[in-house]
Amino acid sequence: FEKKDEFSIDLNELAKIMIIKEKSFVFERRGGKVGILLHGPPGTGKTLLATSLAKEFNSSYFIIDGSPDLDRRDIEGNWELFNGDTKFNHGPLTRAIEDANSNGISFIVINEINAIRESEQISLNSLLSESHINLISKGFERYSLKDTSKLVIIGTMNKGVLGINKLQEAFEDRFLVCPEITYPTKQKEIEIAVKLSGCKKMVAETVVDAARQIRKQAIKDFSITKIFSMLY
Repeated sequence: FEKKDEFSIDLNELAKIMIIKEKSFVFERRGGKVGILLHGPPGTGKTLLATSLAKEFNSSYFIIDGSPDLDRRDIEGNWELFNGDTKFNHGPLTRAIEDANSNGISFIVINEINAIRESEQISLNSLLSESHINLISKGFERYSLKDTSKLVIIGTMNKGVLGINKLQEAFEDRFLVCPEITYPTKQKEIEIAVKLSGCKKMVAETVVDAARQIRKQAIKDFSITKIFSMLY
């Protein structure tokens, strides 16, 4: 990605991504899967960018909130009791594959992807590398993406957060890593506030000033906490 002025990434460029061929962006009429990593501090619009991209393609999207407690069954699907019987409840991965196979394209947005334990990254790695997953809850039944289907997996991450898990090298290699998404300028934030809320510019300026002060203090507090955590 070429770094842009305010948001680092141009949505129109991202919208061309369907297949990655020789590390360049190419929109081709054949099946494929694309992995994209968006990284930057909280509140920079990483998730909004990912979901906006899905909307540009009139595509469904499924959001997974990464955490150390996330289990492979949470994202693949699991058996549940229903009216005295067992029923397989599909997870976001299988639902996204089904949707891509039915409609041609689907998106998966994984917030804080680096918070997922390495042992639970297997399904995602398999999907990106081989276009299928093996459902652990269904005797490793294979769930595959059709050759004509497209699946875009976008992971967001904040590298400065403590207590996160390292992405498996083989897993990380499946993704394109974008330049860091940083906070917009004050003027750009005011423009965004006015556009999204419809408030007057004077009100937006007051809100943005307050938000920037809170953010500045939060970053300062985080830096102090990080220093002490390294000492003890």
